[in-house]
Amino acid sequence: MVTLIFPTRARAAGSEQIRRRFLFTIPNSSQNKLRRGLFRDALGFGMFCEIAKQLRSEGFDVTNVKPGKACVASFEVKFPEFNVFAMLLTRPRHRLIRCRVSTWCIRPIWRRVSPETVSKGWTRVCAAMERILSGDSRVTSLRCLSETESSAVANLREWTEE
Repeated sequence: MVTLIFPTRARAAGSEQIRRRFLFTIPNSSQNKLRRGLFRDALGFGMFCEIAKQLRSEGFDVTNVKPGKACVASFEVKFPEFNVFAMLLTRPRHRLIRCRVSTWCIRPIWRRVSPETVSKGWTRVCAAMERILSGDSRVTSLRCLSETESSAVANLREWTEE
């Protein structure tokens, strides 16, 4: 396992058009109300573990899901020349948990990768994540946004805040 010591963002061809941000809700029923810490959401963490497991079953090299300090969870999908990083943020709201998954690509600073290679890999990962989320019966109001679409939304906080 290689750890990226000095990572930098990897450029992708047409990156502004890659649907790389996912907004959705999942039910927050009474049986799902698990003990939460300041930045933890056990239900969201478990769901992110399931996403990583399904990505592995589709042939992707996925790291273990780790709880984050300022996010619920994160993992990386490893490619030979770069990694796709995925991060989950959640916000409980009454009977729903609002979720936001953001992805981006990183590479070691000394490695050069063609933007087309990054774009192909990143698009494959995001398409697989969209399929996985679309197939999950708990997921409602799924929105998959590109950078261009995210910029067009006046304020993403309007979706995550009351």
